[in-house]
Amino acid sequence: PLSNRMEVNEDLKRLGWHLTPQGLVKCVDICKQRGLETSVQNIEKVALDLDLKEIGAEVLPKQLDKEINKVLVLQIQRVKNVAMPSSRQHETNPPKRLLRVFLTDGHTSHSAVELDSYIDNLSPSTQPGTKVRMRGRAVVASGFVLLSNSCVSVLGGLVEHMQKKQHVGDEERGGGGGSDERESRCDGGVVGVVMGGW
Repeated sequence: PLSNRMEVNEDLKRLGWHLTPQGLVKCVDICKQRGLETSVQNIEKVALDLDLKEIGAEVLPKQLDKEINKVLVLQIQRVKNVAMPSSRQHETNPPKRLLRVFLTDGHTSHSAVELDSYIDNLSPSTQPGTKVRMRGRAVVASGFVLLSNSCVSVLGGLVEHMQKKQHVGDEERGGGGGSDERESRCDGGVVGVVMGGW
């Protein structure tokens, strides 16, 4: 029933899932194909493995204000340790760590930076398509969202086509080049935010 679907959608929004009507239908259809009840819990499990570009509504502003203070499920595009060179991105215990996280609602993207302490279950090896839930108050400084365990949690998710694309990108970046140099200059802004006390 339509009324029940609207209730489910409102419950999903309270959990940070802002799905388009078509996106919700897609999740519900996948639940039915798998013989699952179309509960909020099952829809969330299905949505974790789908690209927000295909199912998510546009919720992030083009220009960030001074903070994000609402519950939002966002998708990781990429995670980079800006304190280490590209050749050492995937070390298990790097001597230095400062993560830059590229986040999107599927339509608009912004950069975030790990602040103060390490975010649980987050590293440069975190796969693109992984979902995170923003909750509480996240300060924005110089265009970067400042992340801590108090305002973000990693939910997981496996978006196959994004993982394949990332694998190809990693191989191409392995050769170095001008794009790495340009990105390194951008990463300097991350370091400046943290060192400057934002």
